Amino acid sequence: MRAFRPKYILPLAAVIALSASTLGWIAVANGQERQLGGERGRTCTLASLHGNYGNQLSGVALQPNGMTALRFEANGVEIFDGAGQTHGTFTNQNSQFGSLAGTFAGTYTVMPDCTGSKQLTVSVTHPAGVPAAHAVYDFVIVAEGREVLYHGTTTELNSVEQGRLVRQ
Repeated sequence: MRAFRPKYILPLAAVIALSASTLGWIAVANGQERQLGGERGRTCTLASLHGNYGNQLSGVALQPNGMTALRFEANGVEIFDGAGQTHGTFTNQNSQFGSLAGTFAGTYTVMPDCTGSKQLTVSVTHPAGVPAAHAVYDFVIVAEGREVLYHGTTTELNSVEQGRLVRQ
C-alpha cells in the first residue's frame, strides 16, 4: 500500500474548497429564486401602499451639457390611498433659489414583486408663479410596506432624484 503524498494535499484542498463554495452559491441562488415573488415570498398590490409616509428626497438638476445646475433636498408627507392615487406636500432647499414649498398629486402602480412606479404633477405654492413640473419615479417596497426606496426624474428640471418614504 502506498503512503499518501503531501504534494497532493494542496490540490485536493483546493478541489474541496471549490466544491463547497459552488454548493454554497447554488444554495444561495436557489433561495433567491424562491424570493422573486417579493420580500420573503411576499406579493404586493396597490393596497400595499396606504396611509401616510414621511418623504425624504435629494437630487440634482442638470444643464443640457450634463453639468450640475443645482442640488436640492426635500422632505414632506406623501399619502397613498391603497387604490392607485397619491398626493402630498413638500418643502425644498436648493443651492440656487433657496426655499420652496408645494404640493403634488398623481397615480401609482405596484407589481407583485413589490416594485412599482408613480407619476406626479408637482406644484410649487411658495414662491408663487413657478410652473408645474412632472415627475416619474420607480420604486421598491421594503420592510413589509413600512418603507419605499425610489429614484426618478423631473422632466422640466432635467433632474435625477432619489428618496425614501417611511410609514408614519
